[in-house]
Amino acid sequence: MPATYKTHPTHDPIAEMRLPRLDLSSCPHGEREERLSKLGSSEFALILGNDLRVLPMVINSLSGRFHRLGICEEKISARLAVAIEEALVNAIVHGNLEISSIVREQPGNVYEKMIQARRLDPRFRHRRVHVICRFGPRQGSVIVRDEGPGFDVMRLPDPTDAENLSRSYGRGILLMRAFFDDVDYSPQGNAVMLIKRSESASAADELVNSLVAG
Repeated sequence: MPATYKTHPTHDPIAEMRLPRLDLSSCPHGEREERLSKLGSSEFALILGNDLRVLPMVINSLSGRFHRLGICEEKISARLAVAIEEALVNAIVHGNLEISSIVREQPGNVYEKMIQARRLDPRFRHRRVHVICRFGPRQGSVIVRDEGPGFDVMRLPDPTDAENLSRSYGRGILLMRAFFDDVDYSPQGNAVMLIKRSESASAADELVNSLVAG
């Protein structure tokens, strides 16, 4: 049976335009890390190209904010980094470059060669990944949206099924769901919202829910 996933309208272009933004796709390479570190706002937007090499810097910055702002402990932020990486890689490779996960099982370095080829292909090279970040005292959220055609989230195979356990792909969404409290997709399937609540907020929510249920 396919796994079920929630959908949520994650793209609000008006609200997104009002946020402080940093376009790392056009930023000089040597200035990217410094400009990213200077983003002090609790809400901001990042624009990424399709270069996977920039991801470690972005992932470390975003996951570290969850820890620094008191939303989670440092060891938890390391898990969030894994989930954020999955979301960003999916957006670039499967979303913008439209490369199927099945390609990863082909022998040799076909997968890597296809990524490099499509990064230069006029059909794909101008696509961008938009990352919307919001951090508060009770929770933090990261929205990752690509400019690809999207996909039907409900038709994703369940990675926990026995027939899928040996595959080298398909575990990304499972990891996102394991490490974040909420994983919501846009109806089109080209955007995902990752939400992590602070421990105190989660405990308070559980208490309220138990009182309402009682």
